[in-house]
This record gives sequence, structure tokens and C-alpha cells, in this order.
Amino acid sequence: SLRDTSPTSKGSAMLSMLLSYLVTLAICAVALLALCLIVWILFLISQRKNATPAALEALKSDEKVHVIVRSDHHCTLFLPRTQTAAFPGLKEALGGENQERESDEGASKGDFSGVGLVFYPGALVHHHSYSQLMRKVAEAGFPVALIHAPLRIATLGVDRCNTARELLGRNSIKWVIGGHSLGGVAACKYVASFMSSSSSASPSASENPLSEPCGLLLWAAYPSDTSIDLSPNKTLPVLTIQATCDKVLSRDRFEESKNRLPSITTYLNIQGGNHAGFGNYTNAKGVWRFRDGERTIRLEEQHEQVVSHSLHFLKAIKVSTIPVGIDSTSSCPEAKN
Repeated sequence: SLRDTSPTSKGSAMLSMLLSYLVTLAICAVALLALCLIVWILFLISQRKNATPAALEALKSDEKVHVIVRSDHHCTLFLPRTQTAAFPGLKEALGGENQERESDEGASKGDFSGVGLVFYPGALVHHHSYSQLMRKVAEAGFPVALIHAPLRIATLGVDRCNTARELLGRNSIKWVIGGHSLGGVAACKYVASFMSSSSSASPSASENPLSEPCGLLLWAAYPSDTSIDLSPNKTLPVLTIQATCDKVLSRDRFEESKNRLPSITTYLNIQGGNHAGFGNYTNAKGVWRFRDGERTIRLEEQHEQVVSHSLHFLKAIKVSTIPVGIDSTSSCPEAKN
């Protein structure tokens, strides 16, 4: 039989070849994307940092601090025993499954100090890596809500701060929002959302029934997102604490970000501290791990300085004394590794 060589037949054959080529190309593209996703997941797994046994030990309640893990509200609470009875949301806070339900009969019935801290963890760092420091803050009389970040990436769960605040009584407590590294970026985003609400720039923020945060606490962090500009807020107290041996934080971007923070921001630097020294977690594994500088001081010493500076900041806010902006970072000597 004779083959059909008509133009219609040739066009149909070419179209069939083109479709086959496009299908093959699409399959290859999907396979490549899947491979990239697998590599990215393996990268994230290799970078995950877990809390050390010492950090986990700080999760035990004692006569000074009541520790409550509320996974259903995505946070761990560190509540001062001396003021536990005064917390408006205590009953709700104790309502989680498998949690302590003691009466706290020895707790003071006095007025609550009114200032607390909500804290976001660093990227890929388990939230309980900060338990020792949060516990020290609570021992000084300030309740702490340590956020459980989704996939250990705080910027994916910025709104979890609302859940933690509502758990302890909505607007009855003045909250300072803080964070370490990427957690500090999440803190900046959360605080900025209230500025957006006041200018009606963000519909979601304008619906937030919670009161505006009364301070911002940044550990080895800065507003890396250039869309975040807190400088118009002339009354927001901000404290940023850096470390001289920190090799993770970008110094150039940190300096650039200063013009997007309020003029009253205070900048402090810990001599001999590093990036990981703001928590207590295991080192990431794998060839891709971010290399931090080596501390030249003991971890306990860095923790002591971080907590001391943070408590001074919280106490100043408690008595309505807005800290005057101080920048001690530019004159600090270079870190030696």
C-alpha cells in the first residue's frame, strides 16, 4: 500500500513528535524538581540543631519556675512561681494534656508585674535549646512564652506569637517580643505588623485584637527583610545583643539594617561570644553546615551576659523607663578565632 504523504499527514506526525518531546521534557523537569527538593530536605535535616541534655534539664519545674509545655498552643511557658497565681490565663495554661495541674498554693497572690517575653528560636534550632536562658528570665519575675516554630523556621509561624499571648490573658500583660537569629527576623515582622495595622496597610494586622508589643529584643539578629522598617516608631524600645566571634551574622547587612530600627535602639556586643552561644544546642552535621566562630569565653559566661542585658532591658520597660539609644558594636575589636 502507498504511504500517505499528504500535508495533513505530515503535520499530524510533527505534532505527535512535538507532544512527545514536551511530555518528555515535562517529566525531566518534574524529576529535576523532585531531586532538588530531596537535596534541600537532606540539607535541612543536616542543619537541624537539637537541645543539649543541659538545656532539656532546665525544663523541669521547681520552687522558682513552673514550666509548662503546650504543644497544642505551639509554645513552652516559663512562669515565675512567686506570681503564678496572678496570671489571668493560668487556668487555660494548665489545661494541656499530660501537663502539671498542681494548685501552686505557695504562689503569691499579689499583683503580676505586667511584663513578659515571647521568644522565637533561631533557624532549624529546637526551641528547647533556649530553656536555660528563658528559665533565668522567669526566675527574675518575667513570664516567658518560648515559641515552637513550624519546621523549625520561625518566619513560617510569626502568628504563633498571638496564640501564646492569648494563652496568658490577652492584653493583661505587656509583651516584649524577642528572637535569636532568624527568630529575631520573625520578631521584627510581628512588631511591624502592628505598625502596618495603625496605618491600615495590612488588613490581617488591623484585625489583631491584641495590644501592641512594648519592646523588641534581638539576639544576634536584625530586620534582614528590607520591607521591615521600624524607624518611624520613635517610642519602641529595642535592644540588640551581638557577639564578637559570631561568623554567621552578616556584619555588612547588620550595619545597613540600623537605619530601619528606631533611633532609641541600644546595641550591645559580647566580647568573645559567638552565634551558637545564645542558646545551647548540638552542632549541625554535614559538609554544608554554617561555620560559626569559636568562643573565647565559656558558654555559661555568654549566657550570663545575655540574660543580664536582657533583664536590664525588661526591668527598664517594667518601670516605663525607655532606654536611651547606645551603639557599642561599632567600636568593638574584631573577634579572634
